[in-house]
Amino acid sequence: MPENLKQVVLVTGMSGAGRSTALNYLEDIGYVVTDNLPLRLVLPLLQEDVVATHIGLGLDSRTLASDPLMLP
Repeated sequence: MPENLKQVVLVTGMSGAGRSTALNYLEDIGYVVTDNLPLRLVLPLLQEDVVATHIGLGLDSRTLASDPLMLP
């Protein structure tokens, strides 16, 4: 894989839907994982200067509407 490409897995769902289990699995196979990262920090995480090439992101679908970036 070229150095500037990142593999990103987005795991969404409500609490109790298995999101944490999926993120734990991704971490076990070598992904850098974060859960409930504010949406305004997702793009900076994906910038070229971030060393991680395998990233797992967990987002609770209930919190998307409360994020200022998602409001009209």
